[in-house]
Amino acid sequence: MSTGSSPLGRTRRLLVALSLAGAFCGLAFTGAAAAKVPAGQPFVLRAIGDSVTAGFGYCGLVDPSCRDGRGQPYSLSEQTVCRGGDYDDRCSSNKGDYTAHLPGTDGVPAISWAAQFAVREDIPDFINYAVTGSRPDQWDDNSPPGFYNFHTLLQDVLDAHPDLTLMTLGANPVLHEFYSNPRAIACVALLSISQVKKCANRELERFSSRMHLEHIYERLLTVPTNHVIVLGYHTPHPAVHQVVLGKVIEFYLPRYAAVQAIIGEINATVKQAVDAVASKGENRLRIHFVGMDPWPAEEHQCLDAAHEPWVISWDFCIHPTEAGYRQFVDRLVSFLRDDPAAAGFEPGWVG
Repeated sequence: MSTGSSPLGRTRRLLVALSLAGAFCGLAFTGAAAAKVPAGQPFVLRAIGDSVTAGFGYCGLVDPSCRDGRGQPYSLSEQTVCRGGDYDDRCSSNKGDYTAHLPGTDGVPAISWAAQFAVREDIPDFINYAVTGSRPDQWDDNSPPGFYNFHTLLQDVLDAHPDLTLMTLGANPVLHEFYSNPRAIACVALLSISQVKKCANRELERFSSRMHLEHIYERLLTVPTNHVIVLGYHTPHPAVHQVVLGKVIEFYLPRYAAVQAIIGEINATVKQAVDAVASKGENRLRIHFVGMDPWPAEEHQCLDAAHEPWVISWDFCIHPTEAGYRQFVDRLVSFLRDDPAAAGFEPGWVG
């Protein structure tokens, strides 16, 4: 998602940003053998969604703002490029000619979890259409008009007759409201957890998030071969670690329980939309929600000096690092070991 500028002032923005610092990090899972599509087997994989699917925080194929090169992470000094502006996939690993970018090719490593999954499962027919900052209403009815024509993107997916579509979608624009809307900011900073949940649901209802998500899922399932797997968002622990004078010091971010409540309501809405569509006919065999909880209690937070960080520190721990995106893949693969047919895989493909 994109936070944009706000007249609220540095202090209040920082308070809320810290409160939301755990909104998008990663989950530890062991990297055991994964399902493998046999060589030469035609299998079409597509991805749509928001910044988490787009691989936010890393330089894409065509990104003039990258100083360190394609596939490299953005630095703190470059972060202003990643805020505001059009929905142009800014600061995401699939920025550029996404229709030609196969994962791990052209010297660019696979960063987003969808791209990492394509590489891990040896699926060359993969395109990631996810757009940083995009919302369910845009993918559903293409409004308001922006940098992308989302109807065209979604139609491209349908025209490819995919076997599997992966996505994260639904956090925008709800989380943005808790950065920039004074009423939502007050809710996070001052009210009880039950009231925070009500605030989150109010925003979800205001943007008709569940309705738009259901429409998107239903349209994707009009392709008879397609399977849809929707990943939820992560809700990390508020603790972070940092070495101070040679000692590991633990810090706790303020009002983390409120952040956890907001993400929980977003995930619940996404799952409700999946369940509603799955309840129709044989859809239950072709659409699934994969939750990202539980997360490790403290390890791998953005300032953790003892473990590899799974979230980027310069955007207040919102988006995953490459290692964090890898945790999404591990959770997805773990799910498919138990149910390979959920992805359109044959049982014999599971390693």
